[in-house]
Amino acid sequence: FEIAWGMEESGDLVTPKLNFINHFHKPPATFWLVGLSLKCLGATEGAGRLPVVLAAIATVILTSLFLPRGEQRVFSVLVLACNLEFWLLSRTVLTDMFLTLSVTACMLAAYRLIQTEDRRAFWLFWISLGFSTLVKGPVGPAIIFLALLTYHASAERIPWRRWSPLKGLMLFGVVALPWYLLVCSEYSGLLEYFAGYQTVERLATTVHGRGGP
Repeated sequence: FEIAWGMEESGDLVTPKLNFINHFHKPPATFWLVGLSLKCLGATEGAGRLPVVLAAIATVILTSLFLPRGEQRVFSVLVLACNLEFWLLSRTVLTDMFLTLSVTACMLAAYRLIQTEDRRAFWLFWISLGFSTLVKGPVGPAIIFLALLTYHASAERIPWRRWSPLKGLMLFGVVALPWYLLVCSEYSGLLEYFAGYQTVERLATTVHGRGGP
């Protein structure tokens, strides 16, 4: 909330700041959405939480689309909506719900593309993948492609051509990369910080206090 408010107040949508200090711990998509809500509705707690609530509702709707209409769809929606952690994260101004939404959108698009060639699913997959990278870095694409590669290896073969990889990567780059290129060119050492400290060391070491699997 504080970072989003600072961006909205200063008009600087490129450099996240916490207590007026540059803060590149997370990419800016969450701050942009919360800041837009603050700008439109005022600097209130409700306005700050609204984008997260909408992301949670959208996640529930996308989850329902995995199944045909009927009892299974209703049951799946209720299981998700009544999950305690999901409910807590749906009202907390963090990146997690936006990451959940983008990953769910990617999974739904992949599910459709596995079944049939669907141009809407193509657009949804690559745009959501780019958005996930603007929300929380490479963790979104990592979750998606590990899941798809595991499915490809253990079940039926995935028709990758339906993803149009070359066009898709270009679309992903248009969505995800401009902000990273801009800040890395402006602040020396930031690329190493993103790739090394926030990615490799987070996964491979205990430097972030996460020594579990």
